[in-house]
Amino acid sequence: MLRALLVAPEPMTQQQLAAATGLTQPAVSNALRALTPLAQRDVKGWFAADADAAWERAIAVPVNGVTTYWWSDRPLTEQAAALPDGALVSGDLAADRIAAWRMPEHANAYVRSGVDLSSRGFALGPVATTRSPSPFPPTRPFGPPPRTPAAPALPIPS
Repeated sequence: MLRALLVAPEPMTQQQLAAATGLTQPAVSNALRALTPLAQRDVKGWFAADADAAWERAIAVPVNGVTTYWWSDRPLTEQAAALPDGALVSGDLAADRIAAWRMPEHANAYVRSGVDLSSRGFALGPVATTRSPSPFPPTRPFGPPPRTPAAPALPIPS
């Protein structure tokens, strides 16, 4: 819900939020009640009152879906290059591309649907170097909140 409010250019009605999140309008109403004071309403609709606080809360809450844990002994840059087209990377690898200060150990790879990386040199296991949550929601839970200056996009290394 907060992610939808953060990416919205204008306040949203509960019906618009339901369409954006895939929830029912009553579920949206309940969620908004629980998100006060982060989500507030004016005559135009609902909005994120404090974008920074809403963003911190939004990224702290796991996205529904299935997370698969993959392990490989290759460097993370090679692991990222083995991901399917359209995958978005965050975690240590993305942070390292912005300001390198240590050897990255983990990456989160957001994909649109489940992916089997075993044919690409990965093994499933409880210890992982790459974590693949799937699917990512339409509001895309990565990047800075839209009401703050955006960081440059980080393409997957090739």
